[in-house]
Amino acid sequence: MAPSIAGIAAMQRHAGNAATIELLERGARLRSLNSPLQRCGATKCSDGCNGGSDDRADEQSDERGVGATAQRLVDPLLGQGLDAGRLPGSAAAHPPLLDVVQIYDRMPPDHKRDTIRALTRGQQLVWVTLWLARRDDATWHTIIETVSTEARTYAVRSLMTARRMNEPRGPWGAYGVLNGLSDTDQLAVLNQLGEPERRILQQGLATAPIDRIRLERQLAQVDPDVVPSIRPVSFPLAWVADELPPRTLTAAGPSAYMASQGAHAVGPTNASSGMRMIRTRYWSAMIPSPRAIELQRILNELPQDLAPWLETRLAETPPGTAPTFRWVSKNIGAMDRPFTVAELQSIPALVKKFNADRNSLTPAEATLLSRTVSLHVDSIDVVRGGSPWVSWSVPPRKGQPEPVTWSGDRKFRVRATFNANDVLDNTRASAANTLSPADSGFVAGVNPDEAEYLATAESNARVLTVEPLRTSVKGELVAGSTAWMARNATQLRWAGRGMIIVSFAISGYRIATADEVKRAHVIGEEAGGQLFGLAGAVLAGAACVGFGIATGGVGLLLCGMAGGLLGGMAGSAVGGSAVDQLGRPTAPNDPFGLVTPGGPGGQELVGDGAAGDWAVLAGPPETLTY
Repeated sequence: MAPSIAGIAAMQRHAGNAATIELLERGARLRSLNSPLQRCGATKCSDGCNGGSDDRADEQSDERGVGATAQRLVDPLLGQGLDAGRLPGSAAAHPPLLDVVQIYDRMPPDHKRDTIRALTRGQQLVWVTLWLARRDDATWHTIIETVSTEARTYAVRSLMTARRMNEPRGPWGAYGVLNGLSDTDQLAVLNQLGEPERRILQQGLATAPIDRIRLERQLAQVDPDVVPSIRPVSFPLAWVADELPPRTLTAAGPSAYMASQGAHAVGPTNASSGMRMIRTRYWSAMIPSPRAIELQRILNELPQDLAPWLETRLAETPPGTAPTFRWVSKNIGAMDRPFTVAELQSIPALVKKFNADRNSLTPAEATLLSRTVSLHVDSIDVVRGGSPWVSWSVPPRKGQPEPVTWSGDRKFRVRATFNANDVLDNTRASAANTLSPADSGFVAGVNPDEAEYLATAESNARVLTVEPLRTSVKGELVAGSTAWMARNATQLRWAGRGMIIVSFAISGYRIATADEVKRAHVIGEEAGGQLFGLAGAVLAGAACVGFGIATGGVGLLLCGMAGGLLGGMAGSAVGGSAVDQLGRPTAPNDPFGLVTPGGPGGQELVGDGAAGDWAVLAGPPETLTY
């Protein structure tokens, strides 16, 4: 026997369903009052309620009491509210009538599922549409588990239409809805979607925070043409072939420069030699200087032997103590007093001033410059005492002997360029290196035999190449590819510069001729390829030297090429992918800014791109008629 309205009101009051009580008291009528109320049986309904279970079960549950019966009852007021359009904020939901969300919120948890199952097809679609615009994990979870397959498909299609593919909260996006379904329910929804819609789902799987393997397997069951059952692992040969030429040129530029530098095991340890290669001074000769003068010097260690002894002695002086090295603590030669540190440190500025205008020095400045030059040339012991000068010489022409013949054997011959204003020409007499009549007791500081130029601490030598020597007096080089590349350093440097220019020209051409839609992606690829390619070559060369794998010649050239090529390939892939991620549009109505597949700068879609596959979702996913 069907319960009376008073009985239903008593049960609803016992369950705390205030919304239903209010509507009952205001004359709202229940559907089919003279027939048993609808509810679902123990099994899950997929397409609404079919009227449930057997009469015996109804009789047994009625005996358990009014409270238990109330939890099993379907509240028809939710469906009536949807039919009347009492949605939140609508005119039909004016007080004292409650809107459908307020009615639903006042239902007991177990009552909610039965009520949703009892909704008609059209009511379920309206209910799903309402909650697609809200953020409520618990309610959405209950809804999507309870509604029919048609309503679930409608939810997925609606989210895809809005490009809401991934969301951290309910409705969780199209992927989240599918991921929360059982295998059977998920497959049922996929079967109702069209082939272009399944293709869109497949294309975005790479960034979907879900069980991708399961969804891919399900897609393959529905449409093997969209997702092959066994996905072959294919190497991107076309992409590699396209990237190889420009990345090779990028890698070859710095590699050729490193090879032109000759020997690299020039420091006290391999590690220090490797660290020298990542400093800007090592790469300073990569850009040619129009006013440079090329000089050479034989030495045992870099960069220490490039600096004047003055720098070494000052570095050895503990902070806060007075220097005690020879040039500042003792009378040198016929001088009546030692030099001061300030006087010695003023030499670089005096050199620049003298080279700019030979008549610009005051008598005191000319005397200071003249005395330091004379003492520097006097003997090696005096030089080691703290000289502000470093001796260099003009490289001999082919077939001529080396200019320095007095020195013992050294390990390396360094060729470097200097700004002409930063060095003092000591091959001819001038006011800077000859003495005034009052100083006739000094040895003249002119040294034409050794073709000597004097550099200072601020000369900023740009090392061109380091030649490994067998005998420094005869200038014989150690045999091998390192010596060959040192002899041909100029050609190698220009070849490296040319390859870098060509690689940048290719990058510019590829960007200029790229399709407008893909231009941002190409810019990312080229920028990443150039940056990572140059850095990869430099770091690989430094690592090979630092670990003693290759310290010059062909070995170092191949190290740089390998590092630059791998770095360029990786940089191109990373750069293109990064631009794609930045260029993807965020989903509408999604305050969390998560990515969706497709769109400008995003993943390329099959067919006509964003205007192709997504076009099937451009309109309303389904007409809300019932």
